[in-house]
Amino acid sequence: PRYSSNTEVRHVTDDRWITAFSSSAFGEDIYGIDEDVFSLRSTDGGVTWGEPIPVNTDAREDGATDTSSALSVDDAGRAIVAWESFRPLGNDGHIDADVFAAVSTDGGATWSAPATVNPGADIDTDYDGAPRLLADERGTWLALWQRRADGQRRGGRVVDNTVVAISGHECGNGVVEVGEACDDGNTSDDDGCDSDCSITTCGNGVVAGGEECDDSNGNDEDGCLSSCVAATCGDGII
Repeated sequence: PRYSSNTEVRHVTDDRWITAFSSSAFGEDIYGIDEDVFSLRSTDGGVTWGEPIPVNTDAREDGATDTSSALSVDDAGRAIVAWESFRPLGNDGHIDADVFAAVSTDGGATWSAPATVNPGADIDTDYDGAPRLLADERGTWLALWQRRADGQRRGGRVVDNTVVAISGHECGNGVVEVGEACDDGNTSDDDGCDSDCSITTCGNGVVAGGEECDDSNGNDEDGCLSSCVAATCGDGII
């Protein structure tokens, strides 16, 4: 059967909304028969929605189950999705669930490559899954998930522990951490990775790459068009 689950919807900014969910319903010939995580975007307040975009950017070839997704958006409009994934990570071929995350700084149009959240994911044999996310006004991310140690039982029952991790990322240290789409170790804009650790693109709130403006929204009536060009008389937009 094909299905979609774990759907969450969040407001990004102005009329932009985003939803994330796990699904195996978007074409066996494109994404295979495994479950993957997708997002949909709306730029008109939810009236219409775009085509599904894979959040786990390796969806076409990973062949692993990616499910139980969680979505959050911080005050800067930066979206992050976390999910559990059953993919081999080099721990002697053992396949257990680990928590992955990806970041979007353009309202869900593009996503960073999946990165592990739970420490030791490449060597442990524990189940880490069912993540939840929170973000504060400073852009700090809090991730919670369930951990079940391999073979851990108490009184014949499986024991789940709740694990908490805080992003604590430092933009500019050269390490891509949770909450960052990139980190090239400098504070320069217009070099592919901007000073706020977002990928250089129209809509990320940083004026770079030949843009005249960038107000990080899709509103064409506020002086900065959605194409990152300043509104002028004769541009065909009232």
